[in-house]
Amino acid sequence: MKPLHHIKKFTALLLLLIFPVMLQAQEEYMMELGVHGGGSFYMGDANTTGFFRNTESAFGVLWRYNFNPRYSLKVDATRAKVSGDTKTSGNAFPLGQEISFGKDIYNVGGQFEFNFNGYGYNLRNCKRFSPYIFAGLGVALATGENSTGFGVNLPFGAGVKYKLAPRLNIGLEFSMHKFFSDKLDDVKGSNRLSLADPYEIKSSWLKNKDWYSFTMISISYDFMSRIRRCNNN
Repeated sequence: MKPLHHIKKFTALLLLLIFPVMLQAQEEYMMELGVHGGGSFYMGDANTTGFFRNTESAFGVLWRYNFNPRYSLKVDATRAKVSGDTKTSGNAFPLGQEISFGKDIYNVGGQFEFNFNGYGYNLRNCKRFSPYIFAGLGVALATGENSTGFGVNLPFGAGVKYKLAPRLNIGLEFSMHKFFSDKLDDVKGSNRLSLADPYEIKSSWLKNKDWYSFTMISISYDFMSRIRRCNNN
């Protein structure tokens, strides 16, 4: 009977070690904090159709509030570079002028996300992997080439997220940002082509052609448990 007694003691000890891990794996967390990084590109008068043309670097931080496994609010702050060159734009400019430029973008925005799968780690009716879509509102500062522009932008896009562990997430996301300012590709200087209004045709601020895009890999950590366990003193 002694071997059986030892097996029971070992099984009980193993359950005591595993049970807290199982409880943690079934917890739902309300918030995430993380970082993201990847590439950025510009579309406008100096790049009318070329996705990922002149891709530059982008990086930043993110915070996410999970209302439930389907819906989330994400707020992020990102610094990125964009560049363009009219030689490959496909446009013909006055007097045959050509120009290249580079700008820094400082972007802050918020987006509402919808997960196609209920997203969670070992939660009922949830999966560790989910594609999602999002849309929101942001502001951005574009600076460089002796020109600075500040404006509202409308971000939208799609991504995928995966839980590596109960509190650790990785993701891949593609976003487009409609920038309501003509200053993104504007440059200042003597005898330089102005892409803010190259044809000197006045139009509504709603009709500008400036866009920028981020393709980002993110990693985030969950905190603030939604399920609170009782602690017996």
